[in-house]
Amino acid sequence: MLTRYRARNVDHLLIGYDLRQPLGDIEPWDDRRRATYLLREDVKKPLSTDLLVWPRQDAAIVNILPNLRENWFGLLNTAPAPEAASDITSSVLSGYSAVQVGFSVCLDGVGPEDLQLLKATVQFGGDIAALSNDRTTLIGFDVSDSSLLSGLMSCGYKPDRKSRLAQRWSPMLNRYHLFGRAQDAVEFARVTGERVPEHSPFFAYGIWIIGKKQRNRELMIENGP
Repeated sequence: MLTRYRARNVDHLLIGYDLRQPLGDIEPWDDRRRATYLLREDVKKPLSTDLLVWPRQDAAIVNILPNLRENWFGLLNTAPAPEAASDITSSVLSGYSAVQVGFSVCLDGVGPEDLQLLKATVQFGGDIAALSNDRTTLIGFDVSDSSLLSGLMSCGYKPDRKSRLAQRWSPMLNRYHLFGRAQDAVEFARVTGERVPEHSPFFAYGIWIIGKKQRNRELMIENGP
């Protein structure tokens, strides 16, 4: 059964988990890449649903969690119980520096056909309540297609159009180059669908850091302004 959860006045659907590199392990983007792909060029280490932006911690996946299946999104199917996510985080972090991340898709503004697409791809029935406990931190919202390719950070901007988009949208982006409000991400998803129709539709995805807050601060402390 697919479970909705309402956070910050938006309905979310849990789509899976992953283990990503801590900020200290991520290579900062050079000037050319930031100029091509980011609306806020002062962010040197953006975070995203997209593995091209926020790489997976492959050693932890291969050596610690070999039996976890990937779902259609390429994310991990962990047990849906909230405590299961914490247990996995503990086992991984005992030997590896990795950030466990939960991903949800925001359902507000999603049309009936696109909603059916999402429901067809989310088959493991993860309980969104796993992301609603006091061991999780919602760090922002990305805008990506159904393969988690980021339309916010992986679909290059032409200079003339980027200037207009940056003026309108960059004040809404946080230090991870994520939207702070789901409603803004939902609206940008519509704009991105028109800008990059070959990857449409785009959706707003919540990114949740799972685990002890002190440990998360240590893993996530290094970033730009």
